[in-house]
Amino acid sequence: MMLVLLVELLSAQALNVMTFNIRYNTTQDGENQWQKRKEKSGQYVAFFTA
Repeated sequence: MMLVLLVELLSAQALNVMTFNIRYNTTQDGENQWQKRKEKSGQYVAFFTA
């Protein structure tokens, strides 16, 4: 039993998850329009995957 647990721990892989609430593009979003958010969203992905 202990050996199986040790093997599972040694073969475990890290999993990082990131989510975004990316909506469709609409002018009604005002300051939250995708055109104003997309660059920052890309910067977050680049930062956390580096």
